[in-house]
Amino acid sequence: MDKKTTVEIKERLGEIRELMGDNLDKAILELEKINPKTLFHDLQTEYYYLAGDIHYDKDDFDDAIIFYNLALKGPHLEKEDRARVYGNLAFIYCEKELYKETIGYADKAIELSSDLRIISGALDRIALCYQNMGNHKQSIRFLLRILELYHEKRIDNWSKYMIESAYASLCFAYWKEGYEEKSEYYFQKITLFKDADPNELKRAYLCKAHRLYEKRQWKEALDHYNKATSMMENEEDKQHYQKYIDDCKGWLAKVR
Repeated sequence: MDKKTTVEIKERLGEIRELMGDNLDKAILELEKINPKTLFHDLQTEYYYLAGDIHYDKDDFDDAIIFYNLALKGPHLEKEDRARVYGNLAFIYCEKELYKETIGYADKAIELSSDLRIISGALDRIALCYQNMGNHKQSIRFLLRILELYHEKRIDNWSKYMIESAYASLCFAYWKEGYEEKSEYYFQKITLFKDADPNELKRAYLCKAHRLYEKRQWKEALDHYNKATSMMENEEDKQHYQKYIDDCKGWLAKVR
């Protein structure tokens, strides 16, 4: 491959990456016109990295894993790009509920990266793994590390989301660990947050509703379940919590 062709391929890969934002299917079709086996090692790595990103954005996780691993084998992947690949692999394996692999890739992302988005995203995946494994003490540890990265007075949309997500998760984790006051503290933090994300608010209201339900405070629990379900778009999710709402109403009727 001559120098001119190398430059042309590099420009083409850049154009395909820009195309990703508009049409992932077309980006894949354009990428498939290039044979990676004919490329020099640095372009080959760039090709595999791009292919991994496209399949990741399409939620084609099995294909994303294949291409990301090929990209990681190449020596030409930049340090921050390598960290980003590890972060994306952590997300994929967390979705697959393979928590050991998730934590391993997330640790690598944190070790390599200086990008707060990559670091906080990896910490969030680790916290979620421990939460799903029932180890809420460890989950709290990593959620607090996320909050250490950000300051509420100087935040962009990403950091705002990460803070809100951490608040909702801490509300849940502290409840599970039996620290009601700390759970309430983070519930108040997220509900007072200006324009908080509805999904994170929903999680926080559900957590408090469960706490109130356990304490047999039926009216307050009912109010919080109603608030949470009002934020749900999925009818199946609403039906799942309807039984708690009906139970609260039933106990209130008996009290009267």
